[in-house]
Amino acid sequence: KKTQILVEGLSEQGWDDCLAQVTVGSSLQALKLICSTHYLAASTSNGTVILWDTITFEESRTISHQEHIFAMCFTDSGELLATYGHETTKIWNVATGRQKYKVNNYPECRALSMKFVEDDMKLIVGLNTRKVAELALDGDIITWHAIESPFLQEENTIPGAFINSPTALAFNSDATYIVVAYRAFPLTLWNIYEKQRVKRCRRTAGNEHGNAMAWSGVMKVIWHPNDEDILGIYLDGVVFKWSPFEDSHQELQSESNTAPSEIQCSPSG
Repeated sequence: KKTQILVEGLSEQGWDDCLAQVTVGSSLQALKLICSTHYLAASTSNGTVILWDTITFEESRTISHQEHIFAMCFTDSGELLATYGHETTKIWNVATGRQKYKVNNYPECRALSMKFVEDDMKLIVGLNTRKVAELALDGDIITWHAIESPFLQEENTIPGAFINSPTALAFNSDATYIVVAYRAFPLTLWNIYEKQRVKRCRRTAGNEHGNAMAWSGVMKVIWHPNDEDILGIYLDGVVFKWSPFEDSHQELQSESNTAPSEIQCSPSG
């Protein structure tokens, strides 16, 4: 008599086996974490970036920016790593760990988001001063150039809102759009090339604020890889998905006495 093997359900209700654990050392704190195809990178509290191989999880090398790092990103290929510090932006060859470019930053500006675009020949950055700057890597002189425009510098015309420094910025995959989050102002989507505001995020009428508060401050925001949806966390801890081009909005209520502090999305979405 033939029998068949049948597996139903999952034997474990929680997380599966841990694949690896990495450490930055007992004297340091990991601040930001990014990943490429080949490397996992963590910026630390002493201005360094530690890289681990994503297959073996062995520590590959340490890159020293020698400044506090506000933002960092890989190219899509993972060959280059950009780090934005207090005074300088540095671009590194990941395979060798050698510095390829070093550029002075705008004074008193902090990067909230950065991304390589145009076949990795340009680096674009969103600043806490509500400005967007570009760094072209194919010229003789490598320097930051801000987009000179009233872009992002909108006036406060919303009752109860207050324009302040952004809490978060996020570019879509080709940096044609940027979404800007504030503590006391609606989440706003802008078209970078047309330098125009596209839409503001309005919360659903059924949320706890009711119709009197059609918007809420946002502390974290990212793009879904489909470039159509925006994910984030409101200041009250509610996770949301906003589809600005379809004008739809969904919320995921958090559990009692818990509030997420970070949000990320897998490459597949």
